[in-house]
Formats: sequence, structure tokens, C-alpha cells
Amino acid sequence: MNTNFRIEIFYSPSSHKTYSGELPGSIKGEFGPGIRSLIITLNHVANVSEPKIHEFLKNIGIHISKATISRILTKNADVFHQEKAEIFLEGLKATPYQQIDDTGARVNGDNHYTQILDSAGKHRN
Repeated sequence: MNTNFRIEIFYSPSSHKTYSGELPGSIKGEFGPGIRSLIITLNHVANVSEPKIHEFLKNIGIHISKATISRILTKNADVFHQEKAEIFLEGLKATPYQQIDDTGARVNGDNHYTQILDSAGKHRN
């Protein structure tokens, strides 16, 4: 389902300028906040891969490229990074003891490391 927006355009002969209206602030790119939030939720909450998200949207009649899905998931995610940082700091403040460790893994032939932070609070066994 597509939504068409009609934007009024005015020309001012006295100033020799053209003025046009703007799209609503929630509209960024070709897709609105509903589709964008669905893609983010499917990926981060339901753990659905990008190819499966593409297949799902295609099957319900939404024409979107795989690259656009990837951009929605990776670009302009500052608000999520800020929220993650705030959750991390609150977790540190909420427990009297934290433990950090790391583990290695090979991904596509390259060595990588993952840090694990464990907050051992009073409700822990």
C-alpha cells in the first residue's frame, strides 16, 4: 500500500522564488515509520534475518530492496546507541559487583573477541 503526498508549490513573481511545502517529519526516505519500525522489530526482537524480512515484506506486497532494509537497520540508529549506553550505566549502578570476561571466536576466518559483563546483584544465586 502506497501513500501519496501532495505538496503545494508556489511561485512568487516578485521575489522570483519557488516555495514548496514539506513532508511530515516522520517521513524519511521512501518508507514511513510503520514499515521502518516493523523491520527493526522483526530483526532485533524476533531475530529475523534481513533476507527473511525481505521475503516477508515481498509476500505481503511491499516492494523494498534488500539494501534499503539494511540501511533501515544500520543507519541513523543513534537513539538506540544512546538507549543502550543508558541501560549499561544503570545496570552498573544497580549492582554492587560486576565481573568482566572475554571469549574468542573465528568469524569468516578472522579472529574476534566478545566482552561479557556480568552484574552480580543481591538477587543472584
